[in-house]
Amino acid sequence: MPSGLRRARTCSPSTSELSRTLNLLLALELQVQVAEAMKNQGTFSLEFKRQVVEELLSGESGAAQLCRRHTIGSSLLYHWKKQYSLGKFNNEPTSEAALKDRIEKLERLVGKLTLENEFLKRGLWSSLNQSGGNGKSGMG
Repeated sequence: MPSGLRRARTCSPSTSELSRTLNLLLALELQVQVAEAMKNQGTFSLEFKRQVVEELLSGESGAAQLCRRHTIGSSLLYHWKKQYSLGKFNNEPTSEAALKDRIEKLERLVGKLTLENEFLKRGLWSSLNQSGGNGKSGMG
């Protein structure tokens, strides 16, 4: 055989190379879904959001990696994560998130009732002071 020609070696790809190739193909598939979603609706589908959040929660990919891959902001990703935990993506809400949501609603209600209570107290004291200018109430 002439020295300039070498025989091509045949080798099979390793498991890690196959894994990397598969991950790249999955990432490309998701990018195509993103492009289609943006082109057709201008928004992301619930299915796509759920897939991205589940990938984040599984630990398969980090937040920064997902944001770069799908060209989305981190605030949007964390907004989706909160929506997911509340069951907004046709999934079961997590009990912890449902409880946190309930606590937030109850805290808002307590705040509202506290303000109403203070307003009524001031009105009552004002009314009592006007009716009994000499410091005595109209009772007794």
